[in-house]
Amino acid sequence: MRKLNLQKEQTPDRTGEKNDALKARPKCILESFEYIVELAENSNLDDEFIEKAAPHIRYASRKLKLTAMQVVLLAMFIDRSECSRVMISEIAKYAGCRTTKILRLSEDIDVLESKHYVRAARSRKSLSYRVPDAVLKSLRKNQPYVYETEPIHDTQTFFDSFNRLMKEKDNDELTHKSLFERTNELLKEIKDTTFATELRRCGLGFEDTLLFVFMA
Repeated sequence: MRKLNLQKEQTPDRTGEKNDALKARPKCILESFEYIVELAENSNLDDEFIEKAAPHIRYASRKLKLTAMQVVLLAMFIDRSECSRVMISEIAKYAGCRTTKILRLSEDIDVLESKHYVRAARSRKSLSYRVPDAVLKSLRKNQPYVYETEPIHDTQTFFDSFNRLMKEKDNDELTHKSLFERTNELLKEIKDTTFATELRRCGLGFEDTLLFVFMA
């Protein structure tokens, strides 16, 4: 009879990597993120972890003008940047803490979202995050990400921007109300064009305005 293996499955020994993270001195933002993520594993994000990761956190915090915890959270989002739906529970599992602990850090995540380092997808059933490609591009250059809106010069650039808004709406990153507000802001940028002038003459309401633009 085959004997059952009752021993616990052994996890890879990453002591060497953690020791390297403790000794290393950051040379760029992504390197500091790498060491922060390494030290954050099963750390419960406690004071001991913050102390061990302090050189890397300080470096990134100074470069990005973010608080220590915002840097830690961003590092873990960046580490999962290949995924377009990063859940809070995944961050918590990696850090070895309860999801409620990460939820208590929601204000820090909101700051990252307001600075466009992460985009949130809010649906009735879930909340998830992704890191835009433009953020990764800036970090690879060892620069903070600065969100810039593209100027609206004419009808063509208006529709280019509107299509991007529709894509964000489809990805649950923009509410219906926000879509309408942002569309109105774009229309003000081209208020003197024939398209915007004719649209105003129609005197359409909330839904009909969006439908008109969508069908145009």
